[in-house]
Order: sequence, then structure tokens, then C-alpha cells
Amino acid sequence: MTMETDAAAGGSGRDWSALPLDILLISMSCMEVPDVVHSGAVCTSWRSAYGAFRALRLPTPRQPPCLLYYAARTSPAATLYSPSTNATFRVPLPEDRGGGFLASAHGWLFATDAAANPYLINPLTGARAALPPITTLERVKSRSTDADGGVVYDVDFNRISAAPPATQRVTARRARDWMYRQVSISGRPGGAACVVLLLHMPHQELSFARPGDARWTSLSGGLSQLDRGLYSSTVYSDRDGLFYALRATGSVHKLDLSGPSPAARPYTWTLRSFASKCTGYLVPMPCGTLLLVTRVWGRYGEPRSGICRSGTYCGEVHKCVVTEGVQVEKMDMERRRFERLAPGDHALFLGSSSAQYLPVEFLPPSLSKRNCAYLADDVGYDTFLSPISRHDAGVWDFESGSMRKYDELWPLHPCPDSSRSPIWITPSLH
Repeated sequence: MTMETDAAAGGSGRDWSALPLDILLISMSCMEVPDVVHSGAVCTSWRSAYGAFRALRLPTPRQPPCLLYYAARTSPAATLYSPSTNATFRVPLPEDRGGGFLASAHGWLFATDAAANPYLINPLTGARAALPPITTLERVKSRSTDADGGVVYDVDFNRISAAPPATQRVTARRARDWMYRQVSISGRPGGAACVVLLLHMPHQELSFARPGDARWTSLSGGLSQLDRGLYSSTVYSDRDGLFYALRATGSVHKLDLSGPSPAARPYTWTLRSFASKCTGYLVPMPCGTLLLVTRVWGRYGEPRSGICRSGTYCGEVHKCVVTEGVQVEKMDMERRRFERLAPGDHALFLGSSSAQYLPVEFLPPSLSKRNCAYLADDVGYDTFLSPISRHDAGVWDFESGSMRKYDELWPLHPCPDSSRSPIWITPSLH
């Protein structure tokens, strides 16, 4: 686009490529992040302005969350959908056709390659940050190849660290879908404050690393034998610089990973145990208080083969996952109590990515309905549920106690692969 002709003006045109640089930079500062990226493809001068915009690290307006997903199993390009503008963008990711992504924070993705090795990537800029390989997790004992040349790992399933390893072979594909459960990131890669806290299998344990580290550091050594696993959610708090981890048994641990000697200190406050069909989230509020959000889901099936509503082939049973309830409680960590809370003028964004609690006044009309939670797929740790049957996304209305499914709201066509279900991401150019 270099010229717009105004027929009513007798054929005179306006050359948009000749706009001054400062005008272009002001225009870009008013756009959503994906639109800023696309503006760089308009013409030579706009591409130059986009380069200047990034080099100056100019701030963009408050960016609403977007949904990121793979629309095709074999495609190297992901799809970024903006509910605020109803626009879809193709996001080319690197060569990892066999990999996937799990979580996002600060505009970056925690992704894996075909061999299940993790890394961080900004999907809009292509910038990458290295993370330690899967073989440096304490539970992964060795790597080899099977008869077909595929990568397999020997994983120790023994919960008692002093006992001999009880290893099982896990393929790289299975490791991508199953090993990494949740990720929290304290800051953008490149900064000294960037720490990646990983919740992983086989026993929902915690390990952490900084980009560029050679190995993952397990947090099991600083906890008792009974406390070292069964975590269900982690979150980083900007207010105090600490990570918080929720266990499936209901207790909360706070983790200080900022110094050379990481510390894991359990709270004595135990909330309650979570049922097998509940997913618990810790969500930071702007004031620094934590929310405890419980998502209750049900699994349904019919004794016949076929295609689910989400387009997934389910084999012998027609399975679907449905969110049946969402409960929000504000945690008072000092008084050891919590109270039920309606989101009110805030919107919740929940999924396998870090949960967010955002004021609706800063969100576009399509995402600013009061008392709502915007849900992406996440069924916790039900390992008996086929991963390909997990498409459960939409908008939960707290007032009506019901959810509108994503296929009624958003034009998504996600690939029926568990590691490639839609996730929430807030794009960033930094």
C-alpha cells in the first residue's frame, strides 16, 4: 500500500509512504502489537519506521490478550487471533514442526522442539532464549533412540529419592505433551531478573533455571519428602519478587529464587484438597493479594466413534470436556483466611498459561463484559483423559453460571493435538 486515490477529489491521491517518521511512530504507538508488526510490511518507509519503533523500544498501548494456536498439525506457522479486533495473523515459528508451546508470559512463549527440549521465543520478533535441555531435569536419566530412530528418554518414576530409580521409557512426543505442566516466568529474557519456574512430571515437581543455564535446578532438595511434589499451580508476584506454588493438597509454598541460594518456604496455612476434576490457579491481583481460582470440569462420552464438536476424532468413545463451574476466592495470607469474590470490574484469563486478572476498563468491548472469565483449555492432571479430547474453551459468565463455547464466539480452528491447544498470550515487541 503506497497510494490511496480519492476519486471525489478529481483523481488526486495521498502518498501514505511519504508520511514523516514522527507521524508514523505516533501512529504505531496507537496500534495493537500485531498491527505494528504488519505495518512494517506496507512499504519501504513504513518498514524503516517499524525498525525505528523497535530500536527506540517505544511503548505500545495496553495490549489485550490474544489466542495463539496451531491451525494445522504439520504447519510451522501458528495463528494469533485477536478477539478485540477479530483479526487473525500467521506467526511463523522456527523449524520445530514436531514441537509445541505450553505457556506464555511477558509476550514470550515456553516452547519445545521435536526432541522435547525447551526454549523461550517471542513469536512476533523471532527472538529466542536458550533453556537447559530436558536431560538435565533430575528425573530424566538418559536419552537414546528406539528401533525407528525416534528419541526416547528414561524417566525415574520413583517418588523416594533414596530408593533405586524406577525408570520408564518416554518418547519425545509423549514428553512434549506430558512432561511440562506449567511455567511461570519472572521477567523478560535478557534481564538478570528472568527466572523460569517449571512444574513438571512425573510427580508434579518444581525445577527452575535462568536463560543460558546449563542445567535445571530441582527444588525437591529443599523440601520434605512429602512436600516435594503434587503441585498444581505456580505464579510470580511482581509486588514482592517471589514465586508462589499451590499444591494439590491445598497448601501454599513461597519461593525466593532471586539469590544464589534459592529458598522454598512452606506456608503453614492449608486451604483444602482439590478434587480430581478441579484445576486450581493462583492469580496475582494488582494490589499484591493472591486469588485462588478453582475451575471444575466434567468429562463426558458416548459409546460410539466419531468427531467431537471441536473436530477431534475420539476413537472408541466420543469424549468431550466441559467446564462446569469457576469459583474465585481472595486469599488473605496474613490472617489465614479467604473470601468468595466476584470478578466485577475485572476479567479473568485462565488456561495453561499464567492466569491474569485485568481491569475491564483497559480492555476492548469484546473482552470487557463484567463478571466473566475467558477460558482456554486446561484440565489439570487427569492423565487418564486422552489429550486430543481436551478442547474446552470459551467465556464463563459468573452471573448465569454458564459458559459460551469458543466455536460460538471465536473463529478458531485449532489442531486436535494437546500440545497445540489455544493459549492466551499478551504480545510484546520487547
